[in-house]
Amino acid sequence: MSMAGSSRPALSPALVEANERQRAAADPAASVWVAASAGSGKTKVLTDRLLNLLLDGAAPERLLCLTYTKAAAAEMSTRLQSRLAAWTVVAEPTLLEDLAALSGTVPPQARLAKARRLFAEVLDAPGGLKIQTIHAFAQSLLGRFPLEAGVPPGFRLADDRASAVLLAEAEAAVLARARAAADGTGHGGWRRRWRWSPRRPGRSSSASSCGPPSVPARA
Repeated sequence: MSMAGSSRPALSPALVEANERQRAAADPAASVWVAASAGSGKTKVLTDRLLNLLLDGAAPERLLCLTYTKAAAAEMSTRLQSRLAAWTVVAEPTLLEDLAALSGTVPPQARLAKARRLFAEVLDAPGGLKIQTIHAFAQSLLGRFPLEAGVPPGFRLADDRASAVLLAEAEAAVLARARAAADGTGHGGWRRRWRWSPRRPGRSSSASSCGPPSVPARA
């Protein structure tokens, strides 16, 4: 979409089509699935969708955005905060053009006023705007409902360093048990036991309750 008096250069037909498809995907009224290669604008579409939800009156604390990585969550949060902060001070013609590009229609004055207030509303929202990884969201659920999930209340998530320490301790314990079993002094004083062997012709019966069987005498 082009605004009267805009100084932006004309876009190629391919870019115009791409912008239209991104705008359609960013419409909160549509349920969409976006599949695209890296760097093609998926994060932009998600950010625009969030902005449209906020402009339409959605409460920031009631929105939940899930990503796979911490880097993606941080990037989306940074983009959103930067956009909202810019809207509070940008000149009205620039804000009008930005909102028109976001929705595809010329925004009314009420929408411009809403855009200017959004940054403060997000900052004042209880708990803030939740943009987090799937793992962080799952951990928060376990923390709120530990008994229902079958985990100890007040559990802590092991970081990479703690995981490495626990893995080393488990490995040392397994190796220690293996060495103890090999030399006959297994865990808890356990020792190998041998069953009585039946008498065979030409040999005396031999067995030992502890340790290897005795060597039979030759006939």
